[in-house]
Amino acid sequence: MELLQQIGTGFAVALQPTNLFYCFVGVFIGTLIGVLPGIGPVGAMSLLFPVTFKATPEAAIIMLAGIYYGAMYGGSTTSILVNIPGEAASVVTCLDGYQMARKGRAGPALGMSAFGSFLGGTASIVGLMALVPYVSAVLATNLFGAVAPEFFGDLGASLFTLFQVLTVEGWPDIARSVMAQSPYAWMFFVAYLLIATFMVLNLFIAVVVNAMQSQVTEDLKGDGEAHTRLSLDEVRALRQELEALRKASLP
Repeated sequence: MELLQQIGTGFAVALQPTNLFYCFVGVFIGTLIGVLPGIGPVGAMSLLFPVTFKATPEAAIIMLAGIYYGAMYGGSTTSILVNIPGEAASVVTCLDGYQMARKGRAGPALGMSAFGSFLGGTASIVGLMALVPYVSAVLATNLFGAVAPEFFGDLGASLFTLFQVLTVEGWPDIARSVMAQSPYAWMFFVAYLLIATFMVLNLFIAVVVNAMQSQVTEDLKGDGEAHTRLSLDEVRALRQELEALRKASLP
């Protein structure tokens, strides 16, 4: 129950209007910078890092995550519209996205890119959340099963113990008992807490960022469709001029 309360507190903080505003600004700016070829998500975060100096720690982390996610998605915009990848991960998008844009389907291509980004990011985080406790439990069983069988005697006991450690419920007693038999056990607990905390925090941020990203995608989709229609009108006008010149050149 304590873990559920902590998760609820995390969502309550992430969904505050101020943090949502920082998230929207981060996604919007990150998407715009992601359109520029050669900068990439890491460069965008480095350039915009001073913007977060006046923000709270929670808002700063959410904004930086929004910049990262937005820049990752923004690279697909130029891949689809002009066949120039904004960053390395968007190279494959040029293969099908640009062909769809040439056929007047730039809007659906941008929408599918955002949807694929949402599914891939969410699935990877959920998979990480499932994989980290299992791998940690197997490792803890092999390392501490002999010295602390009451906590890590088998895989089930290890999973239950690591769940208690993650909820910060009685973990000092657990760590103290294990470290009395294995002095270097603190390295395992510190690494596990850092990875698990980052994993849960990333889940909160991903949910908020993907919600903000969908709004930015709708705006870009409209701009992409307008750009495609304008390009097609220019091509039609050019064809008409060429046809007129060809007829005028005939005897």
